[in-house]
Amino acid sequence: MAGLYIKVIGYEWLSGGDNTCRPCQENNGQRYYVRPRPGQKALSEMPDAPLHPNCRCKARPIARVTVESSAGEQGGDDDYIQGGVRVMGGWWFNNGRTLWDGPVWKKWCGGDWGGGRDLRDPNAIGPADASPADAMDAVCKRHDDCYDSAVAREECDRRLVRELEALPADPARWPHPPVADEVEAADEYRTMALWWFKRKIEREALVGD
Repeated sequence: MAGLYIKVIGYEWLSGGDNTCRPCQENNGQRYYVRPRPGQKALSEMPDAPLHPNCRCKARPIARVTVESSAGEQGGDDDYIQGGVRVMGGWWFNNGRTLWDGPVWKKWCGGDWGGGRDLRDPNAIGPADASPADAMDAVCKRHDDCYDSAVAREECDRRLVRELEALPADPARWPHPPVADEVEAADEYRTMALWWFKRKIEREALVGD
């Protein structure tokens, strides 16, 4: 049985309309790629939205859709990840989760996800071994533990970003690397997680000003 594999390869910048400011208009339609080819812009070059307090710009994912056999579905050997599709390295819509819940990675990365189960479901059963599956999973667990402590959540998010950035660029060189066939997925998920939490930190800073 075949399934869809959706891979985000970059983002397209979209301005909020004709009445936007000049920087917004100049960036409208620009594309930024995770792995840029010659002549393409890198994701690191993409401006951070919002550009100003009234900015309505957004970044729309550029996706590549392929069809794979069922061997690439159901979370691979992670049988606690049930169903879903893999996008940006992580699993979406697994275990009855919705789009708004976001993706998960292994046992500890993902909103309301811990120990390999959805924490909102009292009947959910995670794996017998809930220890982190790799170095990124361990970073996510420490982030969860930080949220449960007296430390401010903004500081927990900053620690997460610092720890993810401190890991070697090649997941195969992490102290506790992912399995060989998930190295690329791990890299994609970390890139997405860093982008998301950096934006979250920036938004909270704007609200606090």
